[in-house]
Amino acid sequence: LEPFFRSLDDGICENSFASLFLAGCVSPLEISRAGERCYLVRASGTAADSGQQDSGRFLRIAGDFPAAGQLQELLRHPALAGCGTLRDIPAAAVPGLPFRCELDRDNCDYLYQRGDLAELKGKAFHKKKNLVNQFCGSYTAALKALDASTDADARHVLDMWTARSQEQGGDGGDAKQCSLALRYREELGLYGFVLYADGSPVAFSLGEELCGGTMFDCHFEKGVDGVHGVYQAINYFTARALPEHVTLINREQDLGNAGLRQAKQTYRPCGMVEKFRCTLKEAAPQRM
Repeated sequence: LEPFFRSLDDGICENSFASLFLAGCVSPLEISRAGERCYLVRASGTAADSGQQDSGRFLRIAGDFPAAGQLQELLRHPALAGCGTLRDIPAAAVPGLPFRCELDRDNCDYLYQRGDLAELKGKAFHKKKNLVNQFCGSYTAALKALDASTDADARHVLDMWTARSQEQGGDGGDAKQCSLALRYREELGLYGFVLYADGSPVAFSLGEELCGGTMFDCHFEKGVDGVHGVYQAINYFTARALPEHVTLINREQDLGNAGLRQAKQTYRPCGMVEKFRCTLKEAAPQRM
């Protein structure tokens, strides 16, 4: 499976082996091959997954979408009877579908030019650059690759982030997935960086390359609460440390969270990876 998902170029953050593995550790997934370059992913859908009120099970198609007739026949298969929603449909596949689809705005991935985040030039990024400068002025900053020698430091940051989240009444969010990502970092093809302030670990980033290496999908970014400018700093230093062949950074979706949406928009995305959805129970032919 890993080579197949590595070959995809749709830029959808869910369509990677690492994403499937981590999602499957939280909620069971079933993956079936439907063609030479087509896999079906079935999973339980919850509002927490996508910011949408999915009920029952949902279906995702990775790779080449079947032709309209083949897709309709596929959806009649008894194994897919409980799937109420077809999710994460790439924009390129929509015109060929025999269903009416709608843009899943809450689940679209934000794309940024790596150069923009690595330089923070101009008026649009003035506040971000100012926070980075304040961080660097308050601490001796250092960035190290996330590897065997810095793994314990990244875990320390994650533990502090999780504890703070729980103190504020949260459930720890994606801490379990993040912990697994750190544990199986090499096997999943992930890499990242750890940020230090005066020698103490205060943040880390972790992700993987998509689209033949031209895009870096930042799956996780954690920081220590109370360190002024820490998130702006890890964002900035990560972008600067990424290899030159990476031109785009995928910072994934906002899940319909107003605060998260505003934060992502302040970094001036250059585009979105659009994803569409279709409610299979109500699917009807598109009007000509």
